[in-house]
Amino acid sequence: MPLIAQVPRTLPHRPGRGAVLACALAAWAWSPVPARADSVTLSNGNVMEGLIVREDAAELELDIGYGSVLLKKAEIDRVVRSSGRQKEALKARQRDAEFASGRRVPEAAAAVYERFRSLTSLREKALDAKAFRERMRVKEDELERSIASSKAAYPAAASRLRRLNRGAPGYRDAVLDVNELAASIEAGQAEISQGRRKASESQSEINDYLTALDDFRELMGADPGLSAKTPGSVEDEEFDAWVRRSFSAMEADTVSESVGETTQGSHVLVSAAINGKARAKLIVDTGATVVLLPARLADQVGVEGAGSGFVQVKVADGRQVPARTVVLDSVQVGSMRAEQVEAAILPEFEPGLDGLLGMSFLKRFDVRVDGERGRLILRQLK
Repeated sequence: MPLIAQVPRTLPHRPGRGAVLACALAAWAWSPVPARADSVTLSNGNVMEGLIVREDAAELELDIGYGSVLLKKAEIDRVVRSSGRQKEALKARQRDAEFASGRRVPEAAAAVYERFRSLTSLREKALDAKAFRERMRVKEDELERSIASSKAAYPAAASRLRRLNRGAPGYRDAVLDVNELAASIEAGQAEISQGRRKASESQSEINDYLTALDDFRELMGADPGLSAKTPGSVEDEEFDAWVRRSFSAMEADTVSESVGETTQGSHVLVSAAINGKARAKLIVDTGATVVLLPARLADQVGVEGAGSGFVQVKVADGRQVPARTVVLDSVQVGSMRAEQVEAAILPEFEPGLDGLLGMSFLKRFDVRVDGERGRLILRQLK
């Protein structure tokens, strides 16, 4: 009797192509027909699954997806056969897995497959970057709580130290307490700054994926048949359909919003909620490093007098004016929200305007500015 090992229920794929396969599986997971295989139980208790492709009185041939196994009827204990619809669904599943792994790509579509494979690789990096940003957000919340606790304890510790003379009992411990609290606050703030910088850098991987998504959409629109079809080639048509289904599954990863109230000259004007407390009319300015707000609006949202430093900002008439740097709790445009947004507070701003929507907000998204239609298009991963 031949030795037959338990067969895995999932098809193997080439190393480095897991992202392509995962995306492909998502494309057909919605199918209302369950993809069920024929099941063969052997006399030794092993179970094999696949599609029965040939059978006679003495033996049975089972296609297990990456080859066939010939089984003698005398060694089979039981066979459970799938229905015709289930069998067709499984064939489609196996075919899509072969497309995803690159084992069954039409020759004329090789270049398209490589572009799709590159796209799925970018998608995987983007999803990793998104997960990293979520972890950094949770970590920052923990650090903020720790800093707040240290700041709350610091005045009492400092007061205790001031009441003690050098060399008095408890003086050394009081010094250590004050130094530890100060070091904890400083270390926490430094870790938050480093985390924000890394999270900001990771956004570029998300934007690279979203840009590649646009490029591939243009490719599909320009070429209704992604491969140069051989007349009557069913495989070419099946490959094209697989790519389009898989791409649709990718597009479901994203959410976008188009916003804009009016234009001012060649600039787009949008309404933004600042710290959830006040709305501001801001000019979209990709040349501005940070969000710029006037002091009167900063007072409304609770950041007046806050900030860690000053920068010089050039205003419309060419003057350089000092602006206080702050971090806003949140800025929201439409449904798109960013937290912990760097901003600069100006003493005044142009009449009728509340400031600029700069890159400290815009860099959190994939951004398109349509000056002709007065629209700002923001896109991100769900």
